[in-house]
Amino acid sequence: MHIRLDIDRPGPDGVRIEDCVEVSRALEAALDGADLVGTGYVLEVSSPGIDRPIRTDDDVRRNTGRAVTVETCEPVGGRRSFHGILVGGSPEALRVRQEDEEIRIPRALIVGARQEIDFK
Repeated sequence: MHIRLDIDRPGPDGVRIEDCVEVSRALEAALDGADLVGTGYVLEVSSPGIDRPIRTDDDVRRNTGRAVTVETCEPVGGRRSFHGILVGGSPEALRVRQEDEEIRIPRALIVGARQEIDFK
């Protein structure tokens, strides 16, 4: 049996390796202690990945404060590509801060939104 659990945490830091280890150990102890699945299982605890799309209100909540890239099908303020900090959202729009400017991007125009990957 294969048991996979994705964990996440709000804020810019997200899930660390240490978080996965801690949850894995706690879950393994609980599963073994309750003898729910026997001993023949593989437990995998990971993050859902930083490249997953930002689509739902929960995705917005989880990624608020993180660097994001948003692409639109039509220009918003003369541009179709935005890179900045996600400061929030509503059912109608996402709000992204670029330098000292906050940009409201209508959700109806968004074709893709993802957390930016920073390998620094």
